[in-house]
Amino acid sequence: MDSSISSDLSDGAVVSLAALAPDRDAMVCGAPRPSLMELGFTPGARVRVIAKAWFRGPLAVRVGSDTFALRRDEAKGLIVKPIPL
Repeated sequence: MDSSISSDLSDGAVVSLAALAPDRDAMVCGAPRPSLMELGFTPGARVRVIAKAWFRGPLAVRVGSDTFALRRDEAKGLIVKPIPL
């Protein structure tokens, strides 16, 4: 999915973190892998995609006051609910 798809999401829709447009806030839904939970990606946590690398590279993601690089496959497995602008 590209960022234009996620910018048109209706309220209440859930998507993978990889589909979220840059600079858009979202809330983590469900329980991600334990390794991501240890980093702060817990249900209800507010997250933001800061940047996306070209050619299916990693994403820079902020959770709380920390910024992490996530592989796109990891981001696809993390389900979030976009927060309305």
